[in-house]
Amino acid sequence: MRKVRLFIGFIILAVGLSGCEVAERFVALRSKVISSSPSSFTLEIVNTPTSAFALSALDTGLKIEVYDESGSLVLEPVVIKAEIVDDPTGLAELFGDLEVTTVGGIADFGALGLDLPATGYTLRFYIDDGPELQTDLFDVVKLDVTVAAAFPINGANFMDYLPRVTTKKIHEQEDRTDLSSSINFHGGEIRKVVLPDTANCDGLSVEETLTAFRWACSDEGSQTFFYSLGFKDGKGLRDLLNSNSFKSNSVAIKKSGITVAESTLSSTWWTNPVTPLTLNSGAADAVLSLNTSGTIYTVSASAATRGIQMDATKVALVTLGTNTVISNTASLGAIDCQTMFGGAQSVCMIAGGYAGGWIEAKINYTLSARAIYVGTGSSFTSAVNNFRVHNSEITTTHASSYGAYIEAGYFKMTDTYIKTSGVVGIRQVSGYYGFYNNLHVSGGSVYGVWSGTSAWFSSFNRLTVENSGGHGFDGSGYYKTVLNSKIFNNVGSGARFGISQDNTVQNSIVSNNGGDGLDAGSSTDSNYFSGNFMANNTGAGAVMRANGVSGRSFFESNVVSNNGTGILFNGAEEWTVSNNIFRNNALAVSITSGSTDLLWTGKLILDGNTASCSFTSAGASPGLSGAACDNAGASTATRLTTTDTSAYWTGVVADTANTHATGVSTFAALTDWRNFSSRFRLWTKNLAARGRCSGADTCNIFDFSLTSTATEARFVNGTPTNGAACPASINGTESFDIYFSYALRNAMEIPNDLIGNDNGLCQSGEACIFKPHIGAYQGDENLPLQSCEFQNGTNLTNIKIYYYPET
Repeated sequence: MRKVRLFIGFIILAVGLSGCEVAERFVALRSKVISSSPSSFTLEIVNTPTSAFALSALDTGLKIEVYDESGSLVLEPVVIKAEIVDDPTGLAELFGDLEVTTVGGIADFGALGLDLPATGYTLRFYIDDGPELQTDLFDVVKLDVTVAAAFPINGANFMDYLPRVTTKKIHEQEDRTDLSSSINFHGGEIRKVVLPDTANCDGLSVEETLTAFRWACSDEGSQTFFYSLGFKDGKGLRDLLNSNSFKSNSVAIKKSGITVAESTLSSTWWTNPVTPLTLNSGAADAVLSLNTSGTIYTVSASAATRGIQMDATKVALVTLGTNTVISNTASLGAIDCQTMFGGAQSVCMIAGGYAGGWIEAKINYTLSARAIYVGTGSSFTSAVNNFRVHNSEITTTHASSYGAYIEAGYFKMTDTYIKTSGVVGIRQVSGYYGFYNNLHVSGGSVYGVWSGTSAWFSSFNRLTVENSGGHGFDGSGYYKTVLNSKIFNNVGSGARFGISQDNTVQNSIVSNNGGDGLDAGSSTDSNYFSGNFMANNTGAGAVMRANGVSGRSFFESNVVSNNGTGILFNGAEEWTVSNNIFRNNALAVSITSGSTDLLWTGKLILDGNTASCSFTSAGASPGLSGAACDNAGASTATRLTTTDTSAYWTGVVADTANTHATGVSTFAALTDWRNFSSRFRLWTKNLAARGRCSGADTCNIFDFSLTSTATEARFVNGTPTNGAACPASINGTESFDIYFSYALRNAMEIPNDLIGNDNGLCQSGEACIFKPHIGAYQGDENLPLQSCEFQNGTNLTNIKIYYYPET
């Protein structure tokens, strides 16, 4: 009957055609005619599923056969669809090809699978307006997975390092060794869990028994796998150790709250020797030598030492528990901290003179000189490379002491607290590519952190420095990066750069310092200061000095509030100043000493300053003119003088995370400078008065987060939409020349994500955070990141842009 209906239809359509045309079209039609209607078809399943693993194909032989009423396979193509009928979880998803066209009467559903384990699934296979077939009940069980080294040749054990190519992602790195002479990553922290080829990362997460690591998922390469990025904040090697062995650990892969895959508990993620250490506390004891490469030495009970030398590569020293402290004896042994100088006998308590070392300890040091020394006394690059101090607490009480003294290349200090009554908390003398992450330094009579002219390409992320007797951070030299940091309540300036070039400070708060907030230093060139909050400093909020010939410097999207002077240009040239707020300063803008080639663009918000603009011996092109800060030359700034910004920030708050939960304390009684429920909170002088809180002052916790009513400060660089094209302010044409390369304005590299070079600048091939707002706050950092699509340009390509959503 189907043939007859089709033929009648054809005759109607053929009216007016010639006989040959009719014949040709009839032949063509007959070749496509299905011999039976779908309602007369029969479906049969090959290899009915009885059980399967989650995230995996149900059965590689799963096929549906289509027969006509005569019992023959239907050779013409037929579309068969698959769906879930019985879903015990109510959340499961069927993946693979859900619609398959038959070939020779057979539809191959071999890649079909279910994501969630459960008992009693049923699937339905059907043809539209035709027959259907349902499977018997079957089960899906959890997948067994294995935690292994991501780099099994040279990254198998915990103390292993591998060379890193910063333009490659983690799954693209080579498994080779080069401990001494390149930017390396710590292979010991990178474990890998491979999932089936049918899996992707959508909706998957990891739970780990010891909760020690941050995990990420990758499905960009030939495999889908989870890998550990490194330790979580507050976690470290001690969380993995017993006194003489590794603890057992495992992972569970979850989706929709259901475990879809898991590994067995194992104590062999690493096989390094773990050796209990007895400290040398006797008056006649020799210096303790840790000299077996690859060994992790543990200290389980508080004790004193006459000195410890780490005398082999890949040696670790770890105190176990939260209260185990290594302290010094009344005097130390003759530790030679500078072996390259042949018996210099420069005293220190713990010396690391070999590559790949690891210190994770609570230390109390009462003598002069250095609590920890890493290096060999050389300058610039050093034989001591890829040494790390992690998850440590270092206290020094002698007026001539240093918390950590570094002369080493590729050095890392992470998750560490240093409280010093000595000279400097961290003294970085030399060595390329130092990386400092999540540090808190309190005290230091000269500086809190001192990074010298021979320490190039140093990066400081989430650095907190307070109560130094001098400058909080002093960074002379070249290629220094400060990100997401808080520098406050120091006697001198907050952050000061010396003779400097290619420095960047982003998303940081510099507040209540006795000198200037941010001093760019002399002979500056190609610097980038963006998304910061300079507040309540006695001197200028920001001082911009001379610029060289390599490229422009940028000062943009900053808040400069309640300083002696907002921004001071002192002999400066080639600066672009864009989208800034100057409020309640004694003088908003001071341009002096021949400053020229200043370009003012975007918003220039002037609110409540005693005076707006002052010019003293300014150069030919200051970019502004007159007391009202009118545009001059090529400047195009939109000046706003009636905007009330007083309610733009959250302000004085209580904070239950702090020991002083009311958020109010006299300086003399203030003991907790570390604990806040938000990184945008810190102690300020009473009601955000200028200068440091000290003496008889009352201090308040102030929250520098942007409020929802801060209209003129929000989304000045565009509003992102998840999954859509990024705003024009961060397309590939918005680049500037810095660090021998190009970087994207209005975005910041995500540090410590094993992608890119961790210099804080958003460059090709990296993952970055979009900065839509003015000030340090760029969105709710407690919410999952969202992303927009980056548009490639001439100088910048292949950048992944993320942003913090708003609550």
